[in-house]
Amino acid sequence: MTISADAISTPRYILHFERKPLAPVVSKLLSIQDYHVIYGFSDKIHFDKFIANYPMPLTPYPLVKIHLKNVNESVGNGLNLIAINATGPEAVEVLAATNLEVLEAHIHHHDQVPASYRLKFDSETQAYHVEESLV
Repeated sequence: MTISADAISTPRYILHFERKPLAPVVSKLLSIQDYHVIYGFSDKIHFDKFIANYPMPLTPYPLVKIHLKNVNESVGNGLNLIAINATGPEAVEVLAATNLEVLEAHIHHHDQVPASYRLKFDSETQAYHVEESLV
């Protein structure tokens, strides 16, 4: 895997709320029918910062290869993203990598993944807009 200049730390953790991975609210992606976006964190410092800015109790879990593989299979050709190291549910901008990029980083023990996407928060709609990262 080639790492771009716009690389971010590989996420190793996810946060669960009521036994489900926590996901940002994302505006409907018009060109893509199936998509799946979750928050991922590279270390405890980052998920602690997010938890401090979230009103409900969250539980950290390791982000494991089996979860990444299952998500890839369930969404198929859709867009699977992991929003990495968000500081809270309304962070202005969050860099994201595809689920497949994160899976490959876990398999090959890479410390970084390319930031292929950006999520930009729209305070009017209270949702993120997904944009391809311009590297």
